[in-house]
Amino acid sequence: MSATEDTPIDLLPLFPLPLVIFPGELIPLHIFEERFKDLVRACIGPDLVTANSSPFGISLTEQRSIRPIGCAVHIERVLKAYPDGKLDIAVVGATRYEMVSLSQERSYPEIAVRFFEDLPGATKRYLQEHAITLHIRLIELVKGRPPTLNYPLDSQLSFVLAHEAGLDLPQRQLLLEMRSETQRLEYLIKYYQSLIPSLAEKSEVQERIRANGFLRRYPGEVL
Repeated sequence: MSATEDTPIDLLPLFPLPLVIFPGELIPLHIFEERFKDLVRACIGPDLVTANSSPFGISLTEQRSIRPIGCAVHIERVLKAYPDGKLDIAVVGATRYEMVSLSQERSYPEIAVRFFEDLPGATKRYLQEHAITLHIRLIELVKGRPPTLNYPLDSQLSFVLAHEAGLDLPQRQLLLEMRSETQRLEYLIKYYQSLIPSLAEKSEVQERIRANGFLRRYPGEVL
């Protein structure tokens, strides 16, 4: 279902970051700002128990501009709690959303959102297999060995592949916004076909692939 005026509106705490996270993607975050310490504790409570945590949103934010399409995440676990209140956490992407409005009534921002899924439509198996074949070739070229992941032939395949494909932030955001698995796979196939022949000259992309999608250990607050 796409986000329309008939879709219910939910309220989410927002963690604006120079980051795009996909559904099913697991990433670590380092929480050091007071307002985002408040956000995390609002989601999991002061005892930092993640079993019944509530979600928060991650939206790509650059130069104070927040992209309207983001992804809600759940806190998978607390990796480390520091004496001064800083936290290392692991979050996993859940459902994509479209932002309706933004408020600043709390210490951290909140957004009203409409969640959405892909538009109806089956994905052809040959597209899935073609994308996987090219993806494996890309990883072999960069890392010198085939990937160890198993790639599911389902609607999440494109997001699984994209996590370690070396996409830059605009490319990741574009993929996140697409509402068709077929469209995402076709985009990735074209990306692989354009990149693989000239990979030797794409050192920045190689670094992103080696780092599973992230160039630095700390881009913003990403571990």
